[in-house]
Amino acid sequence: MQTDYLKIKSGENKPDLEVMKTPLLALTMILSFLALPVHAEIFRWPQTCLVGELQIKNLKSSSLRVWLQKFRTSLISETEINVKPLGAFKLNLKKSSANEFYSVMNLNPVGSFEVQFNCNQKTFYANTFEGGNLTFRKSDLPQNQIWIKNLYTGTNTITVEFQSRQLETISQASISISASAPYTYAVPAEMQNWFYMKISGKQRFTAFNLNSVGADGPFLVNPQTSLVDMKASYFLVGPRVTAGDSYIVKILDPTLVQTARNQIANPNLEKIIFGKIQK
Repeated sequence: MQTDYLKIKSGENKPDLEVMKTPLLALTMILSFLALPVHAEIFRWPQTCLVGELQIKNLKSSSLRVWLQKFRTSLISETEINVKPLGAFKLNLKKSSANEFYSVMNLNPVGSFEVQFNCNQKTFYANTFEGGNLTFRKSDLPQNQIWIKNLYTGTNTITVEFQSRQLETISQASISISASAPYTYAVPAEMQNWFYMKISGKQRFTAFNLNSVGADGPFLVNPQTSLVDMKASYFLVGPRVTAGDSYIVKILDPTLVQTARNQIANPNLEKIIFGKIQK
């Protein structure tokens, strides 16, 4: 099987472009060293406790593997866990500090697992949502609290938007969260007469609505528009003939932009992209 991709090779002075024929399988093998597989699910939950029990349920009738990931400012370790068919794996977790963070990575089909974390007589159900625009209802707490985790490796600006029953904006607040850090946002006491709270960020994040028994995920999830560099050109990259995953590449170099356009105009040319993927 052949596919069309653009290959970018970095030189000492500026990138140059090279055309290359490669099977789709070879492309998949190359990209596997650079980023998570395209079907990976990352389960996250509010980590308000330093000690608790992680429970991973296998919903399939065959033995499956997941990976327990441990982070501080970056990934520290990944531990393989085998879960029996229709079984549950339980593990006691202890964090050394509030800035330590765990997640569970699933490379099996979506819907294979359920993940929850139990601590302080509460149950926190994990989900795989990333902002985006995450909208929550009011909780049953006297003071509504949203637990937010910055998934970006730099400072992230989070916007909290209070909405009416008709999803119209009443008020907004802005939060700055340092690299890879958690943050619990408590709704100010003076904020009244709101029904929904929409959380968005300039970079990747996740958020949960804390309640008396654990936490709720968002009831409404919408994609967020990415910031566009007006000096750049953007290209959609994916298989030419067969269905498959695609992604967008940003190119700044005018020579590469023109070469890419020339290659798009000539479907007989085979291309592949090499690049660094920053999460």
